[in-house]
Amino acid sequence: MSNDNINVYDAACNAARVAADAAYVALAAAYDARDAADTAYDVACDVRDAADITAACAARAAACADAAFKN
Repeated sequence: MSNDNINVYDAACNAARVAADAAYVALAAAYDARDAADTAYDVACDVRDAADITAACAARAAACADAAFKN
């Protein structure tokens, strides 16, 4: 193999390595974005659940107060 062929081969390998590294970085960023979206969804669900529990407790307290007032 001549030096020119070796240089072309090395350049192609290096370009492929750079492209693979860039793809890996992009994939890692996509996974990070997915994880952030999952976390945001979980937080939103927790907030919703807390609001539901608070509303149920408030309704129960209002019913108890109403019953106490009627007695």
